[in-house]
Amino acid sequence: MFASAAWWESINAGRIQTQTVTGSIERTYFAGQDSRRGDQVNSFTLRLADGSTVEESIYTHRRQDIELFVAGATVTMVYALDELKAQPAADGGVNYARSVLEVAVFVRKDQE
Repeated sequence: MFASAAWWESINAGRIQTQTVTGSIERTYFAGQDSRRGDQVNSFTLRLADGSTVEESIYTHRRQDIELFVAGATVTMVYALDELKAQPAADGGVNYARSVLEVAVFVRKDQE
């Protein structure tokens, strides 16, 4: 069961695979259809070391921490990879649902 004690135990024991990605924020933007909130940043493009990009949502515990997500900041994200029942993936590999477990944002002083 997703997010249950057994699920977390499986992550900690390595039975559920995790993936860590690190990159630099290329841009931040608003994604969604609610035009009342269109001026608020809620998403970002993360440029990885191999040149690929990941589009991701901003996750914070405190609303004011959204300000940490600025172009040039380094972000590390850890995902749980839950194997889906529908197999195989379109590319012949394993089909996973990626759930964000942890986000760390590193901002240099000159980026603030």
